[in-house]
Amino acid sequence: MPKEKPYSAHNEPATKGDVESIVTKVILTIIPPMVEEIVDRKLDEKLDKKLDEKFDAFAVMVGNGFADTQAQINEFKSEMYEFKGETEQSIYELKADMGHVKKRLDGVENKLDGVEGAINVMTGMWRDHETRICALEN
Repeated sequence: MPKEKPYSAHNEPATKGDVESIVTKVILTIIPPMVEEIVDRKLDEKLDKKLDEKFDAFAVMVGNGFADTQAQINEFKSEMYEFKGETEQSIYELKADMGHVKKRLDGVENKLDGVEGAINVMTGMWRDHETRICALEN
């Protein structure tokens, strides 16, 4: 049995047009999926690279955000400790001033006790005086 020639449908010698037709069919059959695969792979690589870059940028941004937040918290803490110290000092000074005010009020109260006694004595004397005047008038 003679061997068949695959490029010719009628076992005739292939012409230049037949070869071009077969090559064109092969190219159109094999190349587009290969090109599509290469393009898809390149796009996936670019997408992966962009995603990696985005994730890296996001990680840096989050890290910076945490660092900024921690710095703000530390600054706030130091301001609050400073405020606490100033407040404690102010309270201490107010307490000392209140001690002085209490002493002065106690002194005024002692003086008023003496004045109250004098007023009571004078009130009693005034009543006695009024009683005598009333007795003289009657």
